[in-house]
Amino acid sequence: MMYKLKITILLLVIQTACQSQTKKKMNVEDKTYSSPLAQQLAFKEDMLIPYKVGDKFGYCDQDLNIVIKPQWTFAYPFVNGYARVMDPLAPAEGSTEIMAMINRKCEIVSKKPYQWIGEMMDHGHCIVQLPGQWEGVIDQEGNEVIPSIYKGVYFSEGMKFYIVNVKNKYGVIDIKGNVLLPLEYEAIHELGTELALTVMKDGKQGYMNEKLEWIVPPKYDHMIAYNEKLIYAEIDKNKHYMLDYQGNVVFESDYPTYGYLDISVSHGIYTIEDFSGEIRKKGLIDKNGNTLLPMIYQNIRDIGFEQGLMMVEKDGEKYYVDLRGREYRAPE
Repeated sequence: MMYKLKITILLLVIQTACQSQTKKKMNVEDKTYSSPLAQQLAFKEDMLIPYKVGDKFGYCDQDLNIVIKPQWTFAYPFVNGYARVMDPLAPAEGSTEIMAMINRKCEIVSKKPYQWIGEMMDHGHCIVQLPGQWEGVIDQEGNEVIPSIYKGVYFSEGMKFYIVNVKNKYGVIDIKGNVLLPLEYEAIHELGTELALTVMKDGKQGYMNEKLEWIVPPKYDHMIAYNEKLIYAEIDKNKHYMLDYQGNVVFESDYPTYGYLDISVSHGIYTIEDFSGEIRKKGLIDKNGNTLLPMIYQNIRDIGFEQGLMMVEKDGEKYYVDLRGREYRAPE
């Protein structure tokens, strides 16, 4: 109760300070520099700029006239007519600072004393965090879109929805606050650069498209984006697959497949590794799973590839080979 009372008093102090503000011209030397980039990023005529006086931040206009009195320990730039400001709280209260959202009139629009307010996104939402690290989402007017009852909230820019989690369960909520996937999955993550999600259900992973339709049902033990065209998946650590984003198996292998080589995208060449011994051994296969280089090397790099070569390392020695397996070094 005492904690809530202190926060309420602090918000009232902020509001009172805002209402008593007056414009004031700062006597500072005006140093400006000319560059094409500066012209390109020119301020809007009515832009309010965070301005520091002593250890407090307020806002000024382009002529350095103080428009909002300096009163906060930190202030962020205005976005779409709203800005985030920060004030300290006693560490003994369980938080080091409190954040609020204000408008250009210095009116507080956020409805609760948040521990953190994230950057405003293009659709006018902010991810917020209450003391205790409970996260939710508010709009630019401070209205609650997603209640602060989650331990994690992440916005997918590509798919335009929120991935939320609490008590090790994940779900999906749209930007209107509607539940698209209930909290019944062990994990949900974006999959590479495509509009897809890896989703874990009953200990197995599959993936969905942006419409949250299953492309591959959950049957793999591990799944990760290999590159922008392919997905690497495995079962029982001894069966390995390369899938495309339509769910088709491109090839399978008895060994893990990794994407250390840039040529894997444009030429369909992939690194495979054998972890069974004390020293990892690497080889190369093509997109059909055929061996190009046997798994006998500690490292393989695509230096010289345009000339038909690969640089390899074996037993501490570096040398070149071609994709027929011929080694270009003197016999031992």
